[in-house]
Amino acid sequence: MKTLYLETSAAFDLFFEKNEFQKIFTLIENQERVVTSILTFWEIRRILSRWSVGKKITESQKFKIFGNTERISKRWEVMEVSPRIQSRIGEKFPIEPVRTLDAIHLASALEFTQSFPELKILSFDRRILDNLEPLGLELVSL
Repeated sequence: MKTLYLETSAAFDLFFEKNEFQKIFTLIENQERVVTSILTFWEIRRILSRWSVGKKITESQKFKIFGNTERISKRWEVMEVSPRIQSRIGEKFPIEPVRTLDAIHLASALEFTQSFPELKILSFDRRILDNLEPLGLELVSL
């Protein structure tokens, strides 16, 4: 595999060193390129803010996770939410319902396949997973 799209549910495990952290880290280290949507970083920041306010994490833990995020993702290609993606998220997906944030990830992955046809997706989100095959996208398994 050459190009991996990392969706937020997998990025969460990676950045927060949860569940499948080691497997994901090994997988991304063996990729030619890792790509994601800017949405991944927006969602991670929201989680950190909510957890910080709710006292689920300390300030030092928050900065450690920020550091993990910056260090691990510094060479990734990150796609903005372009007008083409904005247009696609309003269209029907094969397996509905699809929430807006999931639609952004699916539309971003589809957009990345224009440049990287060998793209594979890593996600643990059921709505994303259900739509991969019908959209012609391929899941990578750990």
